[in-house]
Amino acid sequence: MKTIVAAALAAILVSGSAYAAGAGAPIKNIPGSLSFNTETEHSIEKETTTSEFGVAYSVEGLTLSLAPTYDWDKSEINDVEFGAQYDIAVTDRVTISPYGKYNADKDFETTDQIIGIKTSIKLF
Repeated sequence: MKTIVAAALAAILVSGSAYAAGAGAPIKNIPGSLSFNTETEHSIEKETTTSEFGVAYSVEGLTLSLAPTYDWDKSEINDVEFGAQYDIAVTDRVTISPYGKYNADKDFETTDQIIGIKTSIKLF
């Protein structure tokens, strides 16, 4: 599992760097944006530390993401989250975002499937 996720992340990062460094940089012609995201947290009650890391690609309000979770105490990836979200601007200050998440364990067995809706209101 670690090998598959590490290889996928490495391929994305290396190919993006190669395009960006080349003359003419064809990556400028690709719409949207690609980001690498991390979040590390420590549970005081459970005394566990985990890091979620992954990539997200966004274009015209649609965001697709892949985010494995690494358990530092067990030294293993214990969850992989595949996500999709679509941002709908209701007004220039209000956005609603339906989303879905599919979670799998280290053997890619389904652990959870989530659908939801987020709202965002810009105050100023």
